[in-house]
Parts: sequence; structure tokens; C-alpha cells
Amino acid sequence: SEINISKLLISLYPSIYDLAPNVIRDFIPLVTGNIAHIKEIKESQRPVQEADHREWIVAVGRGFDWLHLPNKALIIGPWNYPLQLLLSPLVGAMAAGGALAELPVMFYSSRIAQRIGEAKAVVYGCVVMGLAFLGYELTKSPGLLLVLSVFKGFGYGLWFTVTIRLLTKRTPEEWASTAQSLLTICLFGLAPLVAGPLGGWIHDSVSPPAVFGLAAACLGMAAVVMLLAGRRGKLD
Repeated sequence: SEINISKLLISLYPSIYDLAPNVIRDFIPLVTGNIAHIKEIKESQRPVQEADHREWIVAVGRGFDWLHLPNKALIIGPWNYPLQLLLSPLVGAMAAGGALAELPVMFYSSRIAQRIGEAKAVVYGCVVMGLAFLGYELTKSPGLLLVLSVFKGFGYGLWFTVTIRLLTKRTPEEWASTAQSLLTICLFGLAPLVAGPLGGWIHDSVSPPAVFGLAAACLGMAAVVMLLAGRRGKLD
């Protein structure tokens, strides 16, 4: 019963009195629901590997380790914590890792482009970013998100700088600023306006990983277009 659960929690965690009343009121039903679910799983006689549903824990509180079935956790935060604040360490780490990876690639992008050609550099950038997004779609380990973010940073740093150089080089001098402005509008204006609602619809209608799958497919198509253009001499 909820009374017995309350007594058990108080005996295990006396500091639960420090929690706000509404947190305690929400916490008790959650505990009883977890216990009922564990009982149901045990009675089903399923192997542990099948009972492990492999969800990514976003936030767990003290005591949740004995309430949940085996799970994977990357960030552990207090119960009833605002989601955006709880995720900030992961989001910040991913953003920092990607940004740090971009710096050396952007610095040496001109040398890379001179060695392999600008068109191939753009293609390699698309391929690297596409592989990173494909990894986002397929990975089951939250820790790999950080590694993939660094990998994506390498690709973005190469693609972005060489694309601007490629555009400037092939645009008349008097139109260079206009061309770069149009590129910026497409990248940071038009593209988010289209991709945001589309990604949200795919997220809700299909699955969250499908969003990254579509991104990987788009980057793959961009790489193919650049390869075909290069072979036909359109980028010479």
C-alpha cells in the first residue's frame, strides 16, 4: 500500500522530508507503479535480457536504482528537475565537442582542399556528417553521442569552409557578398523553417531516430550531386 511504501521510503531515506509535498505526492504513485511493473515482469518468467527494455534514462533520483529494471544512464539528476536544465550537461558537451573538432579542420581546410580538390573536400565533409547522423540513428549507447558529435564537427568544419570558398571562387567579384548572403539565408533561415516542422512531424509520426536517418540520406544525396557535378566538369 502507499502507506507502507511511505514508511519504507522514510526509513531508507530520512531526507525525503526535505522534499516539497507535491514531489512526495507524485513520487509515491511512481514507486508503487514501478513495483507493480517489476512484479508483472517477474511473473512473466521472461529472461532478463528480454525484460531489459534499454530505455535511455533522462533523470533518476535517490532510490531509483532499486525501482527500475536494468537500464542505461548517461546523466543522473534529482527527481522533478526541469528537463532542459537536466539535459544541459549533455547538450553542452556535445556542442563543445563538435565546436572543438571544427577548429582544426577549419584551420587546415585550405590545405585539405588544395591536396584533394575542393569538390572532393565538400563530398568528404558531407559523407562524414552523414555517417555521424547515421550513428545518431543507430546507436544504443548515449555515451557514443559525444563521440559522434566530434565526428560530425570534423565533417561540418570541412564542408562549411570549403563550400564558402567554392562559392566565392565561382562568383563574380561584384556578386560575392550577395552570393554569401543567399547562402547564409538558405543555411540558417530557409532550411530551419522547412526542416523544423518536417523533423517534428517525422519525430511524432515515425520515430526520433528517423529524423537523423533522413538527415543522413540528404547528406548522401548532396555528396552524390557533388560527385556527378565534378565528373561532368561543372566545378572546374
